[in-house]
Amino acid sequence: MNKIKKLPIEVYEKIKAGEVIEDPSSVIRELIDNSIDAKAKNIHVEIEEGGIGKILLSDDGEGMGKEDLEISYQQHTTSKIEKFEDIFALQTNGFRGEALSSIARVSQLKIVSCTDESGGANYIVIEGGKLLKSGIEARPKGTSIEVSSLFYNVPVRRNFLSPVKEIKKIKEEILVKALCHPEVSFYLKINKNPVLSLAAADWEDRMTEVFPDQKDNFISFARKSPDITVKGVITEPHVSWNTSSHLYFFINNRAVRPRFLYGVVNSVFSSLIPKGRYPAGAIYLYISPSHIDPNVHPSKKEIKILIEDQLFRFVYHALKEVFHPSEKKQEDLSQIKKFPETSETKIEKKQEKEEELTLDFQGADLPEEQSNSIDYKYLGTVFQTYLMAEIDDNLLFIDFHAAHERKRYEALKSRADKMETQGLLSPRILNFSRLEIEKVSEQRDIFKEIGFSFYLFGENSIVVESVPAFYQVKDWENDFKDLIHTLNSKSVEPENLKDELLKREACRGSYMSGETVPPNEAHALIKEVLEERFPLTCPHGRPFIYSMSKKQLAGNFLRKS
Repeated sequence: MNKIKKLPIEVYEKIKAGEVIEDPSSVIRELIDNSIDAKAKNIHVEIEEGGIGKILLSDDGEGMGKEDLEISYQQHTTSKIEKFEDIFALQTNGFRGEALSSIARVSQLKIVSCTDESGGANYIVIEGGKLLKSGIEARPKGTSIEVSSLFYNVPVRRNFLSPVKEIKKIKEEILVKALCHPEVSFYLKINKNPVLSLAAADWEDRMTEVFPDQKDNFISFARKSPDITVKGVITEPHVSWNTSSHLYFFINNRAVRPRFLYGVVNSVFSSLIPKGRYPAGAIYLYISPSHIDPNVHPSKKEIKILIEDQLFRFVYHALKEVFHPSEKKQEDLSQIKKFPETSETKIEKKQEKEEELTLDFQGADLPEEQSNSIDYKYLGTVFQTYLMAEIDDNLLFIDFHAAHERKRYEALKSRADKMETQGLLSPRILNFSRLEIEKVSEQRDIFKEIGFSFYLFGENSIVVESVPAFYQVKDWENDFKDLIHTLNSKSVEPENLKDELLKREACRGSYMSGETVPPNEAHALIKEVLEERFPLTCPHGRPFIYSMSKKQLAGNFLRKS
């Protein structure tokens, strides 16, 4: 007896439909894609029972004529492509011709559509993929699709759905589509109650509509080349979350979540916010459709990008220009977070005078004379960790290690483009694994840029001839090995090796917690913080300054300030 059997068509169709339609939110995703492809400007969505009982989507798009409507629910029917090669010039959201047919096979479906303003619309009613009836009814130009009893004929899938969870996913799906297409108005009703209304807007205003409480914290950026365009909004470093779920990426108006783009943001923000924290924002990329393969995942959740490295560098530099400009930025001391609020600090973007810095870091730590000196009173050190100062009825606490580390990091960074090197009197032979040798060989130019010059010696060794001058021929070997191990583990992108090295050197030469900071050096550091206005976080993103007002302190003693 044969063990391999051909599946009945009805079984195969249900399985295939389940690959495209996973839950109510995927129904809404596919229907919105169709509406946008039909040039709709207003999309209304109504759901009941978390979309399991009913989904009604109405739009004002181009609509479908009678003949198109009658085949729209059948497999592999689409207006988007005619041959396979068309996928690589795709300008639409949908293309496979599977969405409506998949929905039709696992639900009770009614489609009403009109192509003009006559008010005469055609409709069809489908159940389990079979046409039950068709006719004419009144409807203005556009399309309405009602999906009822989702997965009524796939009870196992239906039993896994929870109305509460599905509502949350539906809201998120609509918000993503709204961010992706700000030129379209979106409306949502849940159990007949209006819960969302987003009028058409530009992409910056749409982001503030979705995140109204962050309106004043968003920074816009844009960069353009002949092949790539990027634009977006992203929150300032003082605002961050412990999840990346508030960070959205769109490539050619398609929502995507590629790991390498999250890596770009992490690379840029690594010295501004703590590890494991993320900004919120929306980043829009536009590239030639020929660089994308969208035909990867049944539900279009993934795409293949043929120019990942090029995109990484392009977005990296676009963000770097905004958050790490060559000129220094002032910080508004009034924006230092007050107790007992959160410990983030706000960075204001104001021009500041350039400071002459050298690679002699003992000298670089000395303050310059300032004509716009800020008056303060130094109170001392507490717990051998924090400097205390009084300024304008505020008590400041400064983590002296983190502040000194930031100061040294900025000094190093200002001269990093002209990294001085020092040749070794006796070149050093270092051994690595074959994979590490391969990695370091690929990135030899980057290592040379940060001051390490070497050549390959056999299959598992390299000979180091020169190192960055600030090592003074000492302590470089462990850092060099760590950088190679880090590169091999992919925990740091090659473009960030220089930054990683600068952070290490900044930390190594800074005052450490537990040390005694002489008063004159404490004064120098406080002046650097108050007058030089470098970012109020250490290079790893930890805040180093807190403020308590006189009023807050008095309140703890039930006194009036």
